[in-house]
Amino acid sequence: MERRRGSGRRRTVTTEENAQRVLPLILSPPRAPNTHISHRLAALATGISRTSVQRIAKIRGIKSVRKLRVHMLPRRLRECETVEQCRVRLIRQLLAIPLLDDFIVMTDEKKFTLGAPMNPQNERVNTTGNKRDIPPERLLFPVSNLNFEKKLMAFCAISMRGKVCIHIFEEGENEDGEIYRQLLVDKVLPACLEVYPDGDFIFQQDGASPHTAKETQGLLKDLSHRFGIKFISSAEWPPYSPDVNACDYRLWAHAVQEVYAKGSPSSLSELREKIMRWWDGLSNELVRKWMMELRPRMERVVNEGGMQIEQWFNKI
Repeated sequence: MERRRGSGRRRTVTTEENAQRVLPLILSPPRAPNTHISHRLAALATGISRTSVQRIAKIRGIKSVRKLRVHMLPRRLRECETVEQCRVRLIRQLLAIPLLDDFIVMTDEKKFTLGAPMNPQNERVNTTGNKRDIPPERLLFPVSNLNFEKKLMAFCAISMRGKVCIHIFEEGENEDGEIYRQLLVDKVLPACLEVYPDGDFIFQQDGASPHTAKETQGLLKDLSHRFGIKFISSAEWPPYSPDVNACDYRLWAHAVQEVYAKGSPSSLSELREKIMRWWDGLSNELVRKWMMELRPRMERVVNEGGMQIEQWFNKI
């Protein structure tokens, strides 16, 4: 016999009134996560049995999911920042340096391969029909993760006064800490002193491991104390900031365009010659034009990043 709607014992605990008392306690509001209490504490607070609280939660489709226990590591204050907050804070400090863009020497490294770099955005197949009518092999873009291709690494330094120096490593030579420190002492810093005879330049390097090594930072600190050379330490340069390094946002794109303009080189010696030919033909006026973009780019990061951080705090 079919049970009639509304028949049977009436609900006395799982009513809408009790549900409105229980739900705010066991559910955290979106703007205040982790403020809810357990079913047992909700039962004590409302005077309703724990099984009735669990039944109310089940009727409303609320599931209890256990948290996973993990070991917490102590974190420094800086590590508690988001990347954008750290970038904004450090770039504000850099903008406070007087005449930063006039005296900073920006450096970076790049690997040049024998094969010309390919942009998938420009590799397209034109058709008058549908994409499914094109043979699959024509739509494949071969990419290899194997690191067997021959390459050369180039190190460049530029400033508002133009080109400073270039160094091309030997085939298969990696830039570890010892090689990088020797390069600084033998070539890079003397070249900086030729461009800035008074030693009033500010040396910049990114966050690569050879740059942030204790020995490298100690070497630069020692040179700073002995000769008054200023440098931006690893704790002062903003992370993930290729948009405020002229080598990243202008120099290397220009180098790739010029080096591979007439096709891929056939050997590493030809690749080396093309890189040096590009460097020799690079004008100081063009380098100064790139360096003049530095301060506007930094100010844009501070303005846009500050607005994002403010919007994030307003949502909390």
